[in-house]
Amino acid sequence: MKVKIVDVKVGKKVREDYGDIEGLAQSIQKYGLFHPVIVSDAMELIAGERRFKAHVYLGLDEIEVKKIGELSKMEQAEIELEENIKRKQFTWQEEVRGKMFLDAIKKNIYGVAVQGHGSDGWGVKDTAMALGESVGEVSQDILLAKGIEMYPELKKEKNKTSAYKKLKRLKEQAIRAEIQKKLANVSPVESVHLGDCRKVMGKMEQEFDLIVTDPPYGVDLLSSGKEFKQYGRDDSFKD
Repeated sequence: MKVKIVDVKVGKKVREDYGDIEGLAQSIQKYGLFHPVIVSDAMELIAGERRFKAHVYLGLDEIEVKKIGELSKMEQAEIELEENIKRKQFTWQEEVRGKMFLDAIKKNIYGVAVQGHGSDGWGVKDTAMALGESVGEVSQDILLAKGIEMYPELKKEKNKTSAYKKLKRLKEQAIRAEIQKKLANVSPVESVHLGDCRKVMGKMEQEFDLIVTDPPYGVDLLSSGKEFKQYGRDDSFKD
């Protein structure tokens, strides 16, 4: 049932940090309220104060509630704590996977935002805003979720921090292994020619793989016959 916002009586609650009310409000505005707040017959708010505050933030007149009868103060506190303490939180593995899926779903619906093009699509920044978290944290969690798909053993780590560190080590090991694999197929250098390229290259008949040049930039360039003339990065092609 729906009741008037002004009719709901809000007392002091255990929760003090309400997190990102604006982000929750945007979600409610877009998708509606998934879970009604709980009130007593006397319209005292028992559980769901974040949802209630989000409605107030949006300037809504009504809110969906569930009444559970008259309760003592002790019973009200019991229900509030039951809802928050006993609610099972995601494991860190489920959390990072959920963020990856949410980001993918949003991009599938709204398209992918293109950096620097003023795109209306969805990006990691939008996912972070929707979750009320920093862009860095969400980006790292999505990267970790993708890493778990490549290295399932990461699931065994005790927390996100240790898993992310191990992911970096595994990636570095993979890069080193790939480099060693490529080097194993590289032929040894047959010859190295050192000298003035105008003289050496003219005498070379075979193909060459690499040229390392070190031109004498600005050396012995006299301006007034006595002082060296200095050239900067903005020199003209002629200079």
